[in-house]
Amino acid sequence: MHITYDLPVAIDDILEAKKRLAGKIYKTGMPRSNYFSERCKGEIFLKFENMQRTGSFKIRGAFNKLSSLSEAESVRAWWHVPPATMRKGFALLRHAGNRRQSGDAKRSAEIQGRRHL
Repeated sequence: MHITYDLPVAIDDILEAKKRLAGKIYKTGMPRSNYFSERCKGEIFLKFENMQRTGSFKIRGAFNKLSSLSEAESVRAWWHVPPATMRKGFALLRHAGNRRQSGDAKRSAEIQGRRHL
């Protein structure tokens, strides 16, 4: 029996994402967990993605996706993000040196104001 997998991501996609993420995320450590290693009778290492700028591993997927969008796609994408999340995203992207401009933050504030009307 030959099992095949129809993966949504190709190796080339992963390599491109690696290039986009280079220098944008922290390289988090993977210390050995003595507690879990003893309990599981094996070598257990923990990946602390909570040490990323956003406090989560989600920066990898979010930054990779946003960085791969064309300018037109980028403008459309921001209309689907809640204002609170959008502000955090703008702060992160500006900190990471992305091409987004401060005008987007103003638009975010305008959108938030309209939602409260």
